[in-house]
Amino acid sequence: MHHQLAPNVLIIGYGKIGKIKAQIWRQCGANVSISDITKKQIESAHMEGFGIDHPPFHTTYNFVDICTPSGTHIDVLWHLILMGSKFERVVIEKPLISNIQEKNKLYQLLDNDDSLYEKIIVNEQYYKSKMIKLLREKIKNDSIISLEITMSKNRTVDNKHGRFFDHDIGSYGIEVPHMLAILEILDQSINDIKLMKNVLYVDSNNKSNQGVHIEYVSDSGATVSINSFLGDFKISSSNKILHNLTIDRHVFIKGNNFEYRVTLDPHPSQKRLVTELNFGTESILIHDDMLKEHISDIIKGNIAEGCKLKYAIKQSQQIMSLFNNAKIVTITKEDNHVYNS
Repeated sequence: MHHQLAPNVLIIGYGKIGKIKAQIWRQCGANVSISDITKKQIESAHMEGFGIDHPPFHTTYNFVDICTPSGTHIDVLWHLILMGSKFERVVIEKPLISNIQEKNKLYQLLDNDDSLYEKIIVNEQYYKSKMIKLLREKIKNDSIISLEITMSKNRTVDNKHGRFFDHDIGSYGIEVPHMLAILEILDQSINDIKLMKNVLYVDSNNKSNQGVHIEYVSDSGATVSINSFLGDFKISSSNKILHNLTIDRHVFIKGNNFEYRVTLDPHPSQKRLVTELNFGTESILIHDDMLKEHISDIIKGNIAEGCKLKYAIKQSQQIMSLFNNAKIVTITKEDNHVYNS
């Protein structure tokens, strides 16, 4: 499905991600309308020059992009279909589903209309990352000894200001989907490696102050670890409790004859969207606007396999399973060490 003419796009939910995506759809040539339940967001969208639409939507949209808080995605989709909205494709932010009720609701929709398998696209921009593709190219003939991905940011202030926190899957719903996508691109899909450690660290005084550390080992003995600390603490590899002060998004890969260190956006010392690949004394900077790349490809009908519904369902199930089987370790701020993880 190619949209050479400007596609009509409806964005539902004009919060942080909705605002970012509205601008990108517009940059990609789309006519963008916004729907939101709060008057303040509607006024803000109007000031930015976007069209405003209210349910029931009578316009036929080429794309509806659901940018509401996770935990509401399936409900929004349900209402969209219930009121007979006309759309060719619907784009949904991750996580697609966070619990069994949402999963059942989604399957009910699919049972009623299996054309939704084609129509639903689940957003994952890392499949379009130039940097991760370059990394894949660099390591393709070598065997890996260790691979570590970290995506950490203290979001406690964001959460206080109303940024969404998913209580169904906690910290597993935010950065873990991106990290699993990166593993897949680097041919280390978690389907093919063995889970060794899966710890959810939770602050004893604040349930949404938490972080995740997961370790796998591959058949060849390579270790794969992912970290995502989204509160005001992080746990070092020697189990020390440290302050989580900086945004840290990186991929480190070691092999017998190489070591690559990738710093993802936001880079601490570069402007936005610039990523860096470091090997030994050399480094390469790449402008990596993957969300724009992703949206522009969606308009062209060039959709990454991992964004198709059946893959997204599988990944949501992996994440729910990780969350449900996590070892929960409670952190007490007075301690400076974790003894039982």
